[in-house]
Amino acid sequence: MSALPLETGPVLPRRTRPRLQLVGPGFVPQPPLRDEAPDRAATAVLVPGPAAAPSARPAALPVAPSRPLARPSVAAPAVRGDSPAARPAPLRLTARGVMALRALVLGAALLVVVGLGAGVGALASPGVEASDATVVVAPGESLWSVASGVAGPGEDVRDVVAQIAELNGLSGQSVSVGEVLRLPR
Repeated sequence: MSALPLETGPVLPRRTRPRLQLVGPGFVPQPPLRDEAPDRAATAVLVPGPAAAPSARPAALPVAPSRPLARPSVAAPAVRGDSPAARPAPLRLTARGVMALRALVLGAALLVVVGLGAGVGALASPGVEASDATVVVAPGESLWSVASGVAGPGEDVRDVVAQIAELNGLSGQSVSVGEVLRLPR
């Protein structure tokens, strides 16, 4: 072992960061509470020995507080209706928000009307009714020529072509010579 005297330095308090506080409406910050006792002079503990001189001893050293600092207080939550600031602000829309809301409502109404119209249309016309009349496709005839011969005055030939194709289960507009086609009423 060594015979040299050891010196211990003064004990300093640890520096800590201030703590965060939860605050609510109407909170007024207050400074944290400090130790109320006056600063006491600290005495350094030195190991006596030949190296320790009376001038090496400090007059006063800071001492860690004897009790911990008080924790900062947290504001109590405000009761609803406690102050005007606690009431929620009413919902306000900008001009762009009003236009977007109107467009959304109009689009939803349009979808409802189109959906109802399609449903009523499907119920009103269950399909094309076939008559007892039939026609045999001759050489050089097409579905268009058969439909134009059957279409009434003021009736669109395209609609008649679609009706004939639906009645006979045709996938396209091609027909074979000698094929028997049922005609719509």
